[in-house]
Amino acid sequence: MSTEEEVTVPPSPSSPTSPLNQIILLHGGLNGGSTAAQAGNTRRCIDLLIAKKVKYRDVDGSDSEQKEERDSLFQISGVRGNYPQLFVSVSSSPPTPPPVLRA
Repeated sequence: MSTEEEVTVPPSPSSPTSPLNQIILLHGGLNGGSTAAQAGNTRRCIDLLIAKKVKYRDVDGSDSEQKEERDSLFQISGVRGNYPQLFVSVSSSPPTPPPVLRA
């Protein structure tokens, strides 16, 4: 009996909550890249993001094509192989203020 739990990561809406801020979800992937506990935590995290209508971008930690980004995120957190991890990416460019309307 396997202790691995398959996690199905639903597609996230493609656009971030704001052009300046983006939530990044780093997870263990669909290929058994995480333990049953990590898979359950990932599922709960995704459910919470969806329930709160938070747009996010997912990074599959087991996908070799996303290895460079995964490693960058691991470097930021200082924790390797522990899933899920959430990151907030904030642009350094401030938004352009809206025009002032005068009567």
